[in-house]
Amino acid sequence: MTKVNWIDSALLLGFGLLAGVNASAAIVTFDNIPTNNVNGSAPAGAFRYQNLPSYTEGGFNIGVNCSNCVTALNSASNGWGNSGGFLETWNTSAIFTLTQINGLNFNLTGFDIGWYDDNTNSASWNVRAHDSLGALVGSQANYTGTGHFALNFLDVNSIQIQQMSTGFSSFDNLSVATVPEPGSLALLGLGLAGLAAVQRKRKT
Repeated sequence: MTKVNWIDSALLLGFGLLAGVNASAAIVTFDNIPTNNVNGSAPAGAFRYQNLPSYTEGGFNIGVNCSNCVTALNSASNGWGNSGGFLETWNTSAIFTLTQINGLNFNLTGFDIGWYDDNTNSASWNVRAHDSLGALVGSQANYTGTGHFALNFLDVNSIQIQQMSTGFSSFDNLSVATVPEPGSLALLGLGLAGLAAVQRKRKT
């Protein structure tokens, strides 16, 4: 292969990679919650925090701001039919906040919701998205029902999830994706532009 053909191949590969750069998708399942009972009032097999829970999984962190109320990171497999851990509260003042540990932006494209101890009624959650400065950039109230719900919060820095209904409400399986850093894409683009310039010069 000649040098010119090598550059042609590199350009094709590079532009293909640039066009195909995508967010890296994952699901925060809460399935890594320990099974030790932190709070004596928690059900057997549950890991429950008072006031300020924090949980990390797959490069993401979720915590809660809740004054004088119990929220739970629960690993019990009962409740509304999930097979692993989930997050629950019965207090509408509890605000759960999802962020990426590295502080970068991400996408949230879905989650599961449901009751923990009352499968005859529907839970209701409010979801709010913020940028890196804390400004509100999107919100959707009253995701109501049980099961999986699609979301469309893209390139955001943090997500707040707050219960709108009363009773034991829960959520699980957050569909998240990292967003490629603009700087990395810019460097790749500059490199490809340089190769293209070399190729043009060789052809003249």
